[in-house]
Amino acid sequence: IVLQRHDLALPLPSEVGAFDVVFSDAVVMYASPRRARRILEEMVRVSHGIVAVLELTGGNRLLPHRPNRDGWLHNYPGLLSQFRGVHSVTSVAMPQGVRAAGRWPQFGRLTIARVSDPRDPRSRVTARPIPRRAGE
Repeated sequence: IVLQRHDLALPLPSEVGAFDVVFSDAVVMYASPRRARRILEEMVRVSHGIVAVLELTGGNRLLPHRPNRDGWLHNYPGLLSQFRGVHSVTSVAMPQGVRAAGRWPQFGRLTIARVSDPRDPRSRVTARPIPRRAGE
């Protein structure tokens, strides 16, 4: 097991597909929508198995990001589904009694993306272009 701390404004110092599992716990929800996309893209890039995010989750297809008092409620299944190499995404609610304080019972979810192995020549783990909005 390799645990790393890292400044999320920078690319991860790891090769493509370097990790079996890449996990985030209550980190991405504090990132702006644009930065959240970049963080998730990096997580997918360095994984060859699973990307898991345990975050306050919200939004939908039409409104993938919603600000709230705890940061941002991102639509993690929708965001992770944007990246090539991600072949399935599931999201489950927080088990009752786990993180019972604050908004976790209502908005807390574990989202798991299964990522193709980028070392397999049949798969490519690269982001699909994300349209930029004015001012981004």
